[in-house]
Amino acid sequence: MKIKMVNVEDGIVSYGFRKMSAMIERLNKDTSTYFIVSSHDSKSITRMISPKSNKSALSEESVDQIAQHLCDADIIGFSSMTAFADLTK
Repeated sequence: MKIKMVNVEDGIVSYGFRKMSAMIERLNKDTSTYFIVSSHDSKSITRMISPKSNKSALSEESVDQIAQHLCDADIIGFSSMTAFADLTK
């Protein structure tokens, strides 16, 4: 079973997420972990992926590449702090 774990936050500290991902990896070797990190600005990821954003926006091609990394999973688990909950949804 292919599992992808995704964390959306403004840093990679995420101790709880990292512990959970490590435990899942022990149970299922076909597990990958991904971090989507902003630059300490809770709205920066939103600006990057928003079609009405500034020059730092991700291209449609970049969004497609990210989706390609996740699309073959049987299960995708998302984790975020409250400030990133809407973005994660």
